[in-house]
Amino acid sequence: MFRFPSLAFLQPLLSLNRLGAITLVLALGVVPRAGASSLQGASPTADHPAEHLTPSELASRQTREAEQDAERMRAERRAAARRLSFDAPFYSIENRLETTLFLMNTVTDPISVELEVRNDQGESLALGTFVIESLNHLELSLRDRLAGFEEGFSAGSVRCSLLGDADTLQAWAIVSGPRGQTFEIPFTTAEDFGSSRLVGFWDLSQPAFGPSPRADLFLANVSEQTVHARITLGPGTSDNPLSVEVPPGRRLRVDGSRGARGLGARGSVAVDHDGPPGALIGMVVAGGATPVQTFELVDGETTVGTARYESIPLPASAAGDSRPSAGNPAAGGPTAPWVTLFNGADAPQTVSIESLDATSGAVLDRSSVEVAPGAARTVPLARLAALGTRSSAPVRLRVRGERSPLLVRGGAPLADGTTADMAFFPFEDAHGQGTYPLPDVERYETSTTLVNLGDEDAMIGVQVHWSGGTFALGPLTVPAHGIHTIGLEELADTVAPDVLGRRLDRRRPAGVLKWTVMKGSNALIGRTDVRPRDGDDRFGFNCYGCCWENATASIVPSLVEFGPGDSRSFQSCITYNDCSGTMGPYPITPQSMTVPSPFSWSSSTITAPTAADNGLDFGVQALETSPTCFSFLKWLFGRGRAEMCDFTFNPRDYDIRKTCTEQTSICLECNACCYNLYQVKVCRGVDLDKRDSERDLCLYNCAISLCPT
Repeated sequence: MFRFPSLAFLQPLLSLNRLGAITLVLALGVVPRAGASSLQGASPTADHPAEHLTPSELASRQTREAEQDAERMRAERRAAARRLSFDAPFYSIENRLETTLFLMNTVTDPISVELEVRNDQGESLALGTFVIESLNHLELSLRDRLAGFEEGFSAGSVRCSLLGDADTLQAWAIVSGPRGQTFEIPFTTAEDFGSSRLVGFWDLSQPAFGPSPRADLFLANVSEQTVHARITLGPGTSDNPLSVEVPPGRRLRVDGSRGARGLGARGSVAVDHDGPPGALIGMVVAGGATPVQTFELVDGETTVGTARYESIPLPASAAGDSRPSAGNPAAGGPTAPWVTLFNGADAPQTVSIESLDATSGAVLDRSSVEVAPGAARTVPLARLAALGTRSSAPVRLRVRGERSPLLVRGGAPLADGTTADMAFFPFEDAHGQGTYPLPDVERYETSTTLVNLGDEDAMIGVQVHWSGGTFALGPLTVPAHGIHTIGLEELADTVAPDVLGRRLDRRRPAGVLKWTVMKGSNALIGRTDVRPRDGDDRFGFNCYGCCWENATASIVPSLVEFGPGDSRSFQSCITYNDCSGTMGPYPITPQSMTVPSPFSWSSSTITAPTAADNGLDFGVQALETSPTCFSFLKWLFGRGRAEMCDFTFNPRDYDIRKTCTEQTSICLECNACCYNLYQVKVCRGVDLDKRDSERDLCLYNCAISLCPT
């Protein structure tokens, strides 16, 4: 015989089934569209029709749809892949120069890149096919790849070919000289050009270029047809243009040492050709046999409308040193930074140059200069060097013209006599996403600097990828008109594991860094600065573009189990699925919460004094980005569940989905199983009659199967 125990002590738990789901609203600070209601709860409004679904149902549907949409858009991108070429007009391993390629894969699949070089005679040499893993990059030395072919291919242009689209690959040729001078040349594709006109300028008047400076113009025909071009050099030669014919695959060089028809120490160039946009690409290489700086020729159409430029902060060693440098070719002269301005308009214009405290955007110094039409003018920034000496704050520049087109370049001498390029961005190019290579930490020091040009703070999420690992960093804040610098080596020693418990590996191999704006200002510029550990000169990567994003809301972990009085991590988060993978999850601090008894939730941890089971839901408005680069507000709902009943009343972890006779062959354990599962059902608020009948049946089965009479 057996007896049912008294269950009166479980009666207080019977009301738990009347507790509603916990609803939390997270406001990311996104300005609602006209007519949208403010965030006061998770109930659907007119701007996010929910078809009368509960927040929990919305959370499940949105997560499922986001995953399906992401896979669909990635599949469509794969299906639309076409053969594309990415070209750089200059490489060299002559005169002790070295050229290193950095090729970055920005998509979710591995890509195969065919690499070839072309000399000035139009001959090509295939260097092989290289596989780049998803969200990673490849570093290749052209000297190593050209071993045995140096005589015929010591200089020329370089091409990467692949199946994909214009955003699949980001690539740079990094050219370094014997004195450590280094500069980067970005690869372009035909889709980067909107016209058949190229414009550019140069100015070699600064001491860093040496006593006998020279500029050489390189034009490469990267199309499959012969291109006829008219090269107009100015000032002084605009009435006597050069007419040239460039066969396919050939590179033309206008040698700066050839007198009147060559390039002088200062000037401008316009190239008009009869090929399709992007058929000709080019650059001016300044400094002669040992280049000091390059001046890229840009699409004449894209410069229209640009009359304001913003810079990344100057290297501290450049902005803060106004003394002569023994390593500089002009050792007796000042080593102040400079900017070179080109006025492409038909009328003179006044250009202002502002020195800013990069941490606050406060103007430290302002000057203005007059630039004649069609002319280039270099402005030494001696006062900027003095500012850097007096202030510990980093300094950056703002350049404003009266009309477009206005082109800007800058340089800053370093302590070893080399010159660092200043990174200037057209104001219109401010953006909300970026992706950069992270070179090998054994040979390079890297840091990523973001500048916020907007009037409100920007909250960003950062994802670091490397072979064998990934890490979600953030959210981080880039203050309005200020900067945020990300130094991964320092962070690896101090930053806590991310929400999923992953760590930032200080010894990580080469990889990729991605960032995206989660909240606030979308007007950012950014650059990853790279310095070889064996030199003072540096190079870097400016990389941004459009990448569609689907945001989802979640609680991490989605299910948490604990007992009365315990505290568990239970973090509200946002995750982004985008064109190149997943970013996050990133924790978010709620602005409003509704938490029913007995739970207490801080948005990161949850606790309760007595046992209960409940689902938790939260809603948030967040920005998403479409494949056409259109950003829009969308309501998101996330769901998690806190369970205490099984943890508290079922210490042996019996499975409520199975009968107790299936889980044990011992009579006493079978009875204990029945009681434990009954108490769990009481805690969960299962219907009284149903749980009583299920308990009675369970004990009956134990009795007839396992317990002696």
